Amino acid sequence: MADRYWVGGSASWDATAGTKWSLTSGGAGGSAVPTSSDDVYIDSGSGAVTVTVAASSVCLSLKFVSGAGSFAGTFAGSSAISMSGSFVASASMTWTYSGTLTAAATTAQTITSNGKALDCPITFNGVAGSWALQDALTTGSSRTVTLTNGSLNLNGFNLTAGAFSSSNTNVRSITSGAGQFYCTFAASSGTSSPFNADVTTNLTFADRPTINVTGNGSGTAIRRISLVVGQTEALAPDVNVTAGTDTVGAAVTSNMPMRNLNFTGFSGVLTGTIRVVYGNLTLSPTMTAAATVNTTYFSATSGTQTITSNGVALDFPIIVSAVGATVQLADALTLGSTRTFTLSNGSLDLNGFNLTAGAFSSSNANVRSITSGAGQFYLTGTSGSVWNTGTITNLTLVDRPIVNVTGSPSSGTRAIGTGSHAESVAPNVNITGGTDTLTMSVAFGAVNFTGFAGVLGNATRTIYGNLTLSATMTATAGTLTTTFAATSGTQVLTSNGVTLAFPIAVNAVGGTVQLADALTMAAGRLLSVGAGTFDANNKNVTCGSYGTGLGAFTRVTSMGTGTWTILDAGATAWSTPAAASHTVTPSTSTILMTAATAKTFAGGGRTFWNLSNGGAGALSITGANTFNDLQNTVTPATFTLPASTTTTVSALSLAGTAGNLVTLDSSSSGTPATLSKASGGVDVSFLSIKDSAATGGATWNAPLSAGNIDGSGNVGWNFFPKTAQGQNSFTPVLLLG
Repeated sequence: MADRYWVGGSASWDATAGTKWSLTSGGAGGSAVPTSSDDVYIDSGSGAVTVTVAASSVCLSLKFVSGAGSFAGTFAGSSAISMSGSFVASASMTWTYSGTLTAAATTAQTITSNGKALDCPITFNGVAGSWALQDALTTGSSRTVTLTNGSLNLNGFNLTAGAFSSSNTNVRSITSGAGQFYCTFAASSGTSSPFNADVTTNLTFADRPTINVTGNGSGTAIRRISLVVGQTEALAPDVNVTAGTDTVGAAVTSNMPMRNLNFTGFSGVLTGTIRVVYGNLTLSPTMTAAATVNTTYFSATSGTQTITSNGVALDFPIIVSAVGATVQLADALTLGSTRTFTLSNGSLDLNGFNLTAGAFSSSNANVRSITSGAGQFYLTGTSGSVWNTGTITNLTLVDRPIVNVTGSPSSGTRAIGTGSHAESVAPNVNITGGTDTLTMSVAFGAVNFTGFAGVLGNATRTIYGNLTLSATMTATAGTLTTTFAATSGTQVLTSNGVTLAFPIAVNAVGGTVQLADALTMAAGRLLSVGAGTFDANNKNVTCGSYGTGLGAFTRVTSMGTGTWTILDAGATAWSTPAAASHTVTPSTSTILMTAATAKTFAGGGRTFWNLSNGGAGALSITGANTFNDLQNTVTPATFTLPASTTTTVSALSLAGTAGNLVTLDSSSSGTPATLSKASGGVDVSFLSIKDSAATGGATWNAPLSAGNIDGSGNVGWNFFPKTAQGQNSFTPVLLLG
């Protein structure tokens, strides 16, 4: 091992020794050409000369500064140099050397540039070797720094190069400290790799590197950033892309990990690759993102990750898998209409901003939470499940989400599945477009179909807010029930003329369900009140059947002034059984029962306004009810009153026609049913009356001359015949005192 000092003037460093090399600074030449065991000094004693590397050369250390002083000449050439020691440049020298400078040490060495840009490729390739920067290291923008073997320690200083590469299976490590990588290569065409750690076997990041991609690429150029696949959260690099109008992407398509990814200053295109982001994502408002099926994952395990889109639409799927962490929007986020935003683990905070995607999904048993603030979800997908929180185990809705389903497909099926959320947080859903079929389950706040012209599929639903249908939509027939279940306030049902061909249940403990317009349900569908108030609000109601049950919950039927049309036959067509917890407020409503076969009005002994038989089937009444009037709109018709029970009326407007009589009888032949009116008179025509006890102070006239028939078992009715002169006849009775 010896020192070699350049004393050869302006000449070539090659295999010819001549008088180029000395054992001392400025000494006599004639020493041998340096070997890999010799330290080389090109210093002030060398003079202001040009040293040109003209053949592949070796040395131990290569230093342009010695105790005698610094080199002020030019270092040139293009042949390779391999050094097995340290390197020191001179601040006062000129560097035009463009060959590859290889650091091949197998022990610990240092690199000192003294502020001099080294415009050449640099390769670190020494098995078990290590190199620590002593100051910032800069190469040319077309040059690559390569770590092939050993350890590179930035030691808190920046490394600037056109590109950095470490892509092989050798044992390697990188330590940054506070130092950062600056990758400056820029082109207008072709493909380059500013940072390449594509093959990552045996590559270790000792700490988190920061990679700044600063080249101002343009045109059709593509820059690819390849990072350690599967790198841990603690060591995943920070990446900043600060310039360019070209395309930036990755050379791999599987799990490229980063912590923070920042595009501030970039105006090009982000290509699609699978990315794992452990920190923040910040986009530039002047960039675009290419469409891709590859997913970007947000996967921090603590703290808050922020997504700042700056108005850039991201046409790729996003999955939040942030166990123990929160992903928070810094502004509105928009995904493509075929892309799904998935919350798999952790917390999503809209932070008051809107999230737009083809679909949203969070349906598993992982610990998850969603916070909306004033932000809303906009779902633009045109098929499949556009909102899926069907499995709500360990899912917390911190506040009530507003879900706007805005896609407008002309056919197919979309599904909204919310799961059984509590009343206070069940999502509000607005469906604003489409002529397709939409299925919705399970729990909702308010639901609004304004703008929808498709078909609502039958499903089990619980609604805690208002329901507003679109006049241009339809509802599929089915037996699954929609339940209104608010526990306070008033839920408004606006049907806009749509026939609801499914059962409706009012189970609003402490709440009210109120009609905004006429409600029409299909035959065979039950409108039931199990708790709370059903307020017809003076609107017409049409349903298969109506029932209130015998539950202990307080129930109110507020009937208003409209007509309640009951379509079904059978014993439960109208069922409001006696219960102290149920109140009927009849107002001036009419109940019109239209089934063509036998049907029953089970009033439970309450007061109603008008009851009318509008169907050919017999109408049986049970309970000691009070009516304003009993009516019929068809003939023939039958009214069967409860035997041994009093039915009270203010009027009796039953009337048949010749050959089409109205039958008034008792539920038990031979046992009268009592019909009571307090005062005035009743005059009927074309009635067939049997087992009827008329009482209460009124006069009950059913003259045979008016087409009435006394069918026997009647009490209190006047069936006087007509005389030949056309006057009613009666037999005077002399009462003697």
